[in-house]
Amino acid sequence: CPMKIALVISSLGAGGAERVMITLANHLAARGRDVTLLTFAPPGTRPYYAVDERVRLRELDVVASERRLRSLRQSLRRILVLRRALRAIRPDLVISFLAKINIITILATRGLDARLIVSERNNPERQVVNPVWRWLRHRLYGVADCLVTPSRGVLNSLPAAVRARGHVIPNPVDLPHSPPRRPDSHTLVAVGRLEHQK
Repeated sequence: CPMKIALVISSLGAGGAERVMITLANHLAARGRDVTLLTFAPPGTRPYYAVDERVRLRELDVVASERRLRSLRQSLRRILVLRRALRAIRPDLVISFLAKINIITILATRGLDARLIVSERNNPERQVVNPVWRWLRHRLYGVADCLVTPSRGVLNSLPAAVRARGHVIPNPVDLPHSPPRRPDSHTLVAVGRLEHQK
């Protein structure tokens, strides 16, 4: 039977991490893997990017809150709801994206019979994160079987114990089937939010 893979991300909006997650999900499904993509979005939330019909989408309906006490309750609820979903899916491998979701996924998978890969998609030195989440990231990332970052700089910004489990894998690119360009022409495109972190 095909390898079962569960992918975990907060939502499937128009961001870069979301694009990479869907590219990965589509690629794995095309290779015959049994892929379930889990988000914490409300049911019926439509992904911004196209998802392969072979990928199962599951919205866990636990939206984050900005208020501190409610945020703590929602995070605990996310851990429990995700753990319940993963127990039902029984994946061989779990892959999660982004700091808070990585921490929630690490805690939700404790004691489950699945390998875990967490992927840090931001630069921890530039990302504004609550000190508690930063402390948890430094303490818990080393528990995962593997950490993936898109660049050496991101990996080097994390503690040595975490770096020991790290691998640098640049972002994938879906190249459209377009006519070849002239050999002497070059196009460089960069897209990101206009803020200090980027």
